[in-house]
Amino acid sequence: MNWYGAASNPWVIGIGASLIAAVIVGLVRRITRGPKPVKAASVEQVQRSTVQQNASPLMTQNFQPTININVPVAGPSKDSSEASGSGSAERNEPTNINFKFLLHMAVVGDRWYQGNTRGGGSQIEGFELDLSGIYPGLGCEYMVRLASLGDSEWTSDGNFAGTRGQSRGLEGLAVRLTGPASHLYSVWYSGKCATRAHVGLGYVELAPASDGQFLGTRGLFSPLTELEVHIVRRTCSDVTTPRAPSFLFVFGVPLGENDSPVWVMMLKHYGPDQAYNCDTEFIDEDRKNIEHQWLVAHPGSSFLPPGGVAGESQKRIHVAEAGPSGAGDFRWEPLDPNTQHYSVNIICRDGMFVEKWEVTRVDGALRSKLVIERGPEWIKRHPTSEPGVFRYVDPEFVSTALAVKTPAKKRKPVNPG
Repeated sequence: MNWYGAASNPWVIGIGASLIAAVIVGLVRRITRGPKPVKAASVEQVQRSTVQQNASPLMTQNFQPTININVPVAGPSKDSSEASGSGSAERNEPTNINFKFLLHMAVVGDRWYQGNTRGGGSQIEGFELDLSGIYPGLGCEYMVRLASLGDSEWTSDGNFAGTRGQSRGLEGLAVRLTGPASHLYSVWYSGKCATRAHVGLGYVELAPASDGQFLGTRGLFSPLTELEVHIVRRTCSDVTTPRAPSFLFVFGVPLGENDSPVWVMMLKHYGPDQAYNCDTEFIDEDRKNIEHQWLVAHPGSSFLPPGGVAGESQKRIHVAEAGPSGAGDFRWEPLDPNTQHYSVNIICRDGMFVEKWEVTRVDGALRSKLVIERGPEWIKRHPTSEPGVFRYVDPEFVSTALAVKTPAKKRKPVNPG
């Protein structure tokens, strides 16, 4: 089968010099299943070769990522202390990460304690833990339960959670690790709480909690009085690599000849699993910018004129399920095939993602930049984590400005090849 005349298509030859090199040298390493391994060739060999395939490599590859954790695998040196919690010393081995945590207590005020030790002695009213700069790729978030006020929102490390000067007991808390190295470690915490007066004044040792579990009580007015926090390194059997998401993204090629005014936009599959319930919003940023310029020039108009000002600027597609073969394609006419700017909002079962894709013609060859990141809500919840999912930039790609007006030149007829 001849994919839209791609075998004789200069677009494929032009983008092949860079994209095939990336696929052979880089993307093949990302594929965890699929075709048998391909022997890598040098960039010079790829650039001198002529494309013999019927399609662009990005049209035929199933993208399956490799998660790269940029932290020392061996981790910091270990000490001989034991983590609290039943069975924790068997599954995990504590590290000597030199962190401290703060407890604000009635009468006493603020007091810092060394990690992996117990602190307290009177009613705890506030808590703070800061891992920033302590160990590469490792951070934390925590929430607290305050008497009469209830549960707080999760806050990132370095922020105080609780109250000062209100005599309001902290009834419980939860802590979880964040960042690229968080899957290598586990956080454990335990402590004591004061019992209510009608059952006799005293202190109760709480069962240890870990990794986001709640420690304490709710609604019993039994504040924490002692607390200890441990960060332990998981054993090899406990460490699990974060699973890559699966979703659909958009990538296109000219229909027929290299300078065709019509492009084939394909819904490509990314990830190790099926992509489910995908809503894809494809946006032509050049046309959107022209629409914005028109609204600015016509302040009395709240809407665009019938038919728009630069043609169709976006397209929405819903796909219930898609596998490695993708989910079909659609036709699109760029305002200027030599400079194109697109964004794609992707919502599926594995989350929300944002794709940015640009195309520029450089010395007759089409060059691309394609970046896919997690959505804004994920970034807000994981401020210390890397949002990038996939990134490819042609070494010869040159960024261009968005279009500000509709090109006046007449389009050439389409030759489907």
